[in-house]
Amino acid sequence: NETLIGSEENVLIEGALTDDPGVYAGRSYRDAPQVDGLVFVQSEESLQSGDIIPVRITGASGYDLTGIHIA
Repeated sequence: NETLIGSEENVLIEGALTDDPGVYAGRSYRDAPQVDGLVFVQSEESLQSGDIIPVRITGASGYDLTGIHIA
């Protein structure tokens, strides 16, 4: 996952995190549901489940990525 830091990925938004306003959970094309990790995305825009958005990857952990919505 660390090799993806700095890259841009299209992410399918699955929903907002209720405990962290402005942060959404989504998946890139390489993340299978119930098998792979998530991409946690910060966005100043309000996003909806099903939106596909461009994201710059800013961090990585064992299974998950973090990123920022590129407007």
